[in-house]
Amino acid sequence: MNPIPWQPTREVHVALRFGTDYGPTLKASVEAAGASHLPPEGRAREQLRVLARAVGVATHAYVGAAQGPLTTVRTPMDTDEGVVIALRLHLNVPMTQPIDQANGQQVAGLLQAIMGLAPGSIAGAELTFPEVTGQPGAPVMAGLNPRTLPGQKLCDYCRNPMPAYEVQCHNCGGRAES
Repeated sequence: MNPIPWQPTREVHVALRFGTDYGPTLKASVEAAGASHLPPEGRAREQLRVLARAVGVATHAYVGAAQGPLTTVRTPMDTDEGVVIALRLHLNVPMTQPIDQANGQQVAGLLQAIMGLAPGSIAGAELTFPEVTGQPGAPVMAGLNPRTLPGQKLCDYCRNPMPAYEVQCHNCGGRAES
């Protein structure tokens, strides 16, 4: 299957899927950032900030040119647990380079780069919470590679990801050496 060639775009969808442990809290945080008394660009930057900080606990990501509202997404495996948070960003400068959406560092870097754009570069953002379905036309979210998640490390024993600040793995109980 040939990937669709990337075309520069001024409207970008960024969607992250979180498990039931973090999803509801992050959903409330992003909604609160969008309901603040800031101008539209300021609200968009605050929503981006919340998502950029949360990439380390996300399980799936989708970054692509917006073709309309993002109401449904698909994951590589069947799962309907968790929360998907999506922002449709309206930019005044085109996004010219695609990113590897399975790489957590690149997804976080993109969000931080958009936050760092000059004032007036973000026209606004639309927040949605797409449903995970099996519809063939829905965009497919890529599973984030645990080795690339910011703020994470792999357990020396079971190789499952864990927060970088932890000294003991919650999965197997092994002690972290680094």
